[in-house]
Amino acid sequence: MKRAITIVLAILLIILSIPENNFFFRTAKADTFGRTEPGTKDYDAKENTLYMSKFTMLDSDMKAKSMSVYIVKSGGGEKIKLYIYDCGDRGQPKDPIAETDAYELDSMTDEWITLDLTSNPVLDANTDYWLGLIVDKEIMISFDDSQGTSCYGDHRFTDPLPSNPRVRSMTGEFAIYCTVESVGPTVTPQPYDGAKWVRLKPKLSVQVNSTEFPINITWYTNASGSWEIIGTNTSITSNGTYSQIADEFNETDTTYWWRVNVSHNASYYTVKTFSLRTAPDKIIIHIYFAGAENVGGGTAFFDANSTFRFVPDDVPEDDDYLNLYTGMDKENGRYINRSHQLNNFIVVKVKVYNPYNITSAYLHLKNLDTGEWDNSTAFTINHSNWKYVFLECNKTVDQRGNYTFEVYVQNENGSEKTVKWYKRNESLQKVIRVVELNCTATDSLDYRIMYYRKHTYASSGERRDTFAHDGSPDGTDHDTGILISELPGDAEERRWCGGFIGYWFDDDVCIEPTQIENVYFHDWWKTDNGIWKNGIGFSKELDPKDVEYYYTVNTSDAVSNVSGYHLTTFKLNLTDPIEVDTNSIYNIFIGTPEIKIPDMITNRSILSFVIFNIPDNNTLQNM
Repeated sequence: MKRAITIVLAILLIILSIPENNFFFRTAKADTFGRTEPGTKDYDAKENTLYMSKFTMLDSDMKAKSMSVYIVKSGGGEKIKLYIYDCGDRGQPKDPIAETDAYELDSMTDEWITLDLTSNPVLDANTDYWLGLIVDKEIMISFDDSQGTSCYGDHRFTDPLPSNPRVRSMTGEFAIYCTVESVGPTVTPQPYDGAKWVRLKPKLSVQVNSTEFPINITWYTNASGSWEIIGTNTSITSNGTYSQIADEFNETDTTYWWRVNVSHNASYYTVKTFSLRTAPDKIIIHIYFAGAENVGGGTAFFDANSTFRFVPDDVPEDDDYLNLYTGMDKENGRYINRSHQLNNFIVVKVKVYNPYNITSAYLHLKNLDTGEWDNSTAFTINHSNWKYVFLECNKTVDQRGNYTFEVYVQNENGSEKTVKWYKRNESLQKVIRVVELNCTATDSLDYRIMYYRKHTYASSGERRDTFAHDGSPDGTDHDTGILISELPGDAEERRWCGGFIGYWFDDDVCIEPTQIENVYFHDWWKTDNGIWKNGIGFSKELDPKDVEYYYTVNTSDAVSNVSGYHLTTFKLNLTDPIEVDTNSIYNIFIGTPEIKIPDMITNRSILSFVIFNIPDNNTLQNM
């Protein structure tokens, strides 16, 4: 009995000796949120100490709404802040995804503190998260898990919080909860939030995904200076995309806000607010495609393929945005300026960026051989996009000839603009682009001798679009060259690199679709280890590493040696012939797989070359 009395007195002394500004976090069951820091005993919390508790969402996605913590304290002035953190791959807290505002505690506190989150992230089903608490002063913390039921209940944290948790047990768990609610319908806007260059009076759209029906959509704008309803969609029974015209967005270069309320009932709803900025009062004409579709089993680009040069939703800085002289065409290959096309038509696609509708648009096609203009071809006009007006036309020509064109547009405000189809040369001067249409196939790859030549990158822009870059994967300017039927002169033309060299077809040709069945190699080379590999591949970017077929020799196979270079010859038969046509021939390359410091040389005395489609050795010997 005496021992029992002593224990009670000791407990009372502990209670009476609590410092003035202690406070305690009431706790939940240990299996509710998992093990938490700081540990299994009372803890002196330092400034900005973070306490965390782990939990797992169960079967349903839920939207975090608020957080609660039970605090017993005396004193005053302490501030707390609550957080939700993602959980890392190893179960550790990762990045904060939501937080409350800081909250200052009263001088006497013995209650649950519930704080709204400043944002309401969706917590994914069956996913771990961490709840966190930060305090801003040195305080005494005690922990307890002797009271409380799981507030998880029906997976919504909607059960009442424990009303009378006990304090000062030493389990290392503290009571912190997150209240969640149904996620509500999800909405995806167009224009996207923060969009710029939006046309006047745009069509606002939201893609809705809901699990409850029927739903209603209410549309708001602040164009008048306060929020007003501009439209509704009622009794919707299926997911889909729903739209509303914002006639109120009628000033150029102006930021507007719009909002949608998508609701099933008072507890299942979503309210989202978005902004946009209307386009300035100017016209930008972006010729983003000029070519032929569905030819030779693919698409031919007449303006040096250039899909890499713009992000589809980006607004060009000006009309020159796409018309660069460098042809970094990694997606769709590289083509010469004056391409020869068997087809007798050209497809032109244009995006017009301006605030107003386009009332008229024409393609002006010029035959440079005759000087004749055809100004009668109207574009089809499509105003459905919120950012640009889409123009398209398909123009057929009767005569073979070299053609260029202009695009003319007029908008509803009376403004006009004409843009030529051009590129820029090395001096940044405008040079018109040209395509030969209705060409007759007079060229052939059979028995065609192509010499390995040094490419003069600095002087190529006037006549052709340059290669994807003036160099290859290692960034130098001496590891790529051209294949051309013109004989070299006396000057040494050399290509070398640490791992790869490659040569691209550079003749102007107009050929019927055909196949490359074999290649004869006549190579003057040297490497660091005396092993040579060379072959053929098809690549839409200037990177010769993907060599599909190649041969391998070493110095002992050489038929001649001059100044450290070795001559080897080899006829390489392709298991699967490579299909080529007037356009795709420019994606064919002769090059090495990765080898030890490849070095290739040619001049009038020691010729390096390839020949395509040699039927037999007798034909080769008689050439």
